[in-house]
Amino acid sequence: MSVDAAVPFEDSFLSPNRFTRPSGDLFLNDAIMAMPGSATIKIGNLYKALPPEEQKDACDLSLGQLNGTDFPTPKHVIDAMISALKNNMTGYTPAGGTKEFRAAVAHKFRRDNKLHYEQDEVMGGAGGKQILFNAFAVTLNDGDSVIMGVPGWVTYKPVVEYFGGKMIEVETEWDNDYKMTAAQLREALQTAKDNDQVVKWVILNSPSNPTGALYTKQELREIATVMKDFPDTGILSDNVYEYLILNEEDKFCDIAQVVCDPEDPIELKNPILIASASSKSDAMTGLRTGYGAGPAWLIAAMIKFSEQSTNNPNSVAQEGARAALEEDRDRSDWIKTLRDHRDAAQKILGNKLGRPPKSKPNAFYIFQGVENAIGKIRPDTNTVIETADDFAMYVWETQRVAVTPNEGFGGKDPAIRISYAARKDKLETGCHRLCAAFDKLKPAPDAELKTGSKGVEHASTAMNIDPQKRPSDKKTSLREAFKGVMKSATRRLARLRPAYLNFREKTQSSLSL
Repeated sequence: MSVDAAVPFEDSFLSPNRFTRPSGDLFLNDAIMAMPGSATIKIGNLYKALPPEEQKDACDLSLGQLNGTDFPTPKHVIDAMISALKNNMTGYTPAGGTKEFRAAVAHKFRRDNKLHYEQDEVMGGAGGKQILFNAFAVTLNDGDSVIMGVPGWVTYKPVVEYFGGKMIEVETEWDNDYKMTAAQLREALQTAKDNDQVVKWVILNSPSNPTGALYTKQELREIATVMKDFPDTGILSDNVYEYLILNEEDKFCDIAQVVCDPEDPIELKNPILIASASSKSDAMTGLRTGYGAGPAWLIAAMIKFSEQSTNNPNSVAQEGARAALEEDRDRSDWIKTLRDHRDAAQKILGNKLGRPPKSKPNAFYIFQGVENAIGKIRPDTNTVIETADDFAMYVWETQRVAVTPNEGFGGKDPAIRISYAARKDKLETGCHRLCAAFDKLKPAPDAELKTGSKGVEHASTAMNIDPQKRPSDKKTSLREAFKGVMKSATRRLARLRPAYLNFREKTQSSLSL
């Protein structure tokens, strides 16, 4: 018998909190009200909300998770967790993890990265997210800044801002695989210094989410050289995709390895924190086991924060992660499968939607441009596709394909993130549907404007009119562009008005209760 069936509805009470929400959301603090939800989780939830029979036909290419069919959690990891349960290892552990788990983390760094950490320099957490959350919690004061390249992972900025920090976003370029250059970093650090801003962290994520781009050893050396001039700024290296290097010519390297290179070390005083997890490398996303390595004084503060928040990582999952970290596992079959998935998807997509990645991506994401769809008309609603978000909602609503738009990653180029960790049949079906959805778009009848990575262009550009035949009067061109922008904005407001009126009616009804 189900839990719900145990108590007949007519014999149960209504929730005492159903009608007691304070007006204007005054009960919730400003920081959480300002925090956006995760863009990746939002898109994934659209898929999960479908009835089971509709999920079978839909294609979820949004989730950053290895599918269980092609990439099952390794047997020795599952066996370790089963053993932990049989031995009743279900109690509290130290907040930073068991000594066995922390020893396994230190062992992994010595074996795979040639970095020597003592046990008090490593910690466990409830996923890699908690390592980042704790780091920002114990280091950021109101007004402190953090630098990251965009597009970048959706969680960095909201958490920084939650703790009163400010994110300095460095806009990266397709030509450089959306990687922040040493010159861009120096400019951002120097500008912040000139404006009396305290920069606590520079975030490096390699391979990157959402682009799959990998920083080379030389690029990291150049960044480390810049950081020498700003010794009070820490470096947060997010290495969660470390083991998913698909290209034979690419080698993983992080900035800590560059600094400690025995052949050519760099004398760096900046604190370096490495954040990682077993989530991606061993298909353990739901088991929530992350780990971090850094200076003992920083790790101690982060563990103290865990003591007063989550306490320890899951005790059973720690045993699974310990087993995963201790074994020098061969992932070549997984790498081969991921490479096959990536290449199949890119063959289908080509450059139909827009620019494909400049280089073959690692991890399991394709950061696909969709600029060819911008300015075109949805056949079902006769509305203009103006952003990557518009395109993502269009393909979801018409094709049931879930992808994540670049807006969620802070980037400006019209692009979407496609996860090729999905089952291959779903991946190929989804990519074909993306192309089919694009083919159904209609050109704008007036072609009044075209929005792309460079902003708004004049109508003649959108219609591919010969530049020699464009109006020479600059005022006329600007006036026409402005009229186009206003017309577009009016259309978008008109689409939003019914939802707003419905929301207002419901809100007023709730308040009247």
